[in-house]
Amino acid sequence: MVDKTDNALRKILKNMGLVTVCNVIALGAMMWRTFLLASNFDLENFGRVIICLNFFAVVKMLAKPGLGFTLQKYIPEYDHQGASDRATSLCWLCVYISILVAIPIMLGGVVAIPWIAEHWYDDCSIIFPMQVMAFTSAFFLLGDIASMLLRLVDAFIWALLPMTLAAVAVVLYLVSIDGSAFTVSKVVVAVAASELFILLALLCALIIKTKKYWKFSRKTLSLAPLRGQGKEIKSILTHTSVFGILRGGSESVAAFLIGIFAGAKDIAVIGMGIQLAKPITLIQASVGNVIGPEISTLYAKGRYDKVMKLLDKTIIVGGLALVGGLLFSYLIGPWLITRYLSEAYLQAMPVFYMLASSYMLVVMFTGFLPISIARGEIKRRNLVVSIRFLYLGVAVAIGLNAWNAALVQLLGALTIRVFNDWPLYRSLNNEIHPRLKS
Repeated sequence: MVDKTDNALRKILKNMGLVTVCNVIALGAMMWRTFLLASNFDLENFGRVIICLNFFAVVKMLAKPGLGFTLQKYIPEYDHQGASDRATSLCWLCVYISILVAIPIMLGGVVAIPWIAEHWYDDCSIIFPMQVMAFTSAFFLLGDIASMLLRLVDAFIWALLPMTLAAVAVVLYLVSIDGSAFTVSKVVVAVAASELFILLALLCALIIKTKKYWKFSRKTLSLAPLRGQGKEIKSILTHTSVFGILRGGSESVAAFLIGIFAGAKDIAVIGMGIQLAKPITLIQASVGNVIGPEISTLYAKGRYDKVMKLLDKTIIVGGLALVGGLLFSYLIGPWLITRYLSEAYLQAMPVFYMLASSYMLVVMFTGFLPISIARGEIKRRNLVVSIRFLYLGVAVAIGLNAWNAALVQLLGALTIRVFNDWPLYRSLNNEIHPRLKS
């Protein structure tokens, strides 16, 4: 008899292979993009690009309900129960929410952006690129829905390929521009166009690969199958939304505050650190995209011993990657900057080391989030995650800068591991092996 754990591991390895190939290409393109921008822009213009992109990272973070996490929790359960009408209604509920979120973002792009650019940043040159970002970012939740459903039906290549192609296309466009013609608007519009392409491609893939979740009956469109579960779904949506804000909030808010109070040069330093760490954030997302749905499915089926084996393997591999990655970046990073960029960007290296460490800690313990959601313990996790805002408050009080903003991220990552993930690991282990209880 074939061990089902081996089958699960084989499926994960297969998906990780697809993820790795796509991400290696996307990573190369994104790092090339960063070096192109840094070599053609001074610190102020590089900072303006980061301001435009980070502003909408904050908007998305604040406006993003936990649709992906909610689908990840309930779709495996409904599929296991054969409750197809519930799965369909849940998908339509997510679409309705995404449209409601899109409307104020688009209106804000017309009404609020000129005032924000003038009064917050004292820089009217960023009005047009920010307005373009507003319109292409408005329906970002539809992309999240499509990406999660594609992963849940094991169509990883369909979820990953649009991002890879878009990353390459942006770099090819930037390479085609003469260095003297580089402008903030051209760069931001190129990124906005790539986001629009990703969204359209994901929606096409959604129509092709997830037909079973989309029915146009009055019953499913009116969400009737979800009656009786409204309170529970609302709770999951609320707590996962809060988690999304808390998880990305301290980093995005720190960069946002630096942009307002310190200016473009200072945000360029933390922006470069974030861009240098972008490969790790993509790895983080990729591992979560593969491991999360698999753990949710195994947990929904009661395969707790198999869940523990996946957690153990993720922690070990992630720890080795953390050590190896830091050693490599310590040896290679300063050389790359001094060889290809201005020495002013060396200020970003300490920021990068701290951000890289915090991101890799998330990779190591990526399987604990879907377990917290499945066990209904996301509220407790949110309380632990919120501690990082206390760290951010201290940093603001003593004088916020790129260095202590990165330190906030590292301390926050360590706090979650110590006070949430490790206790959860021990609890799971004791439930599976009662004889180990103290």
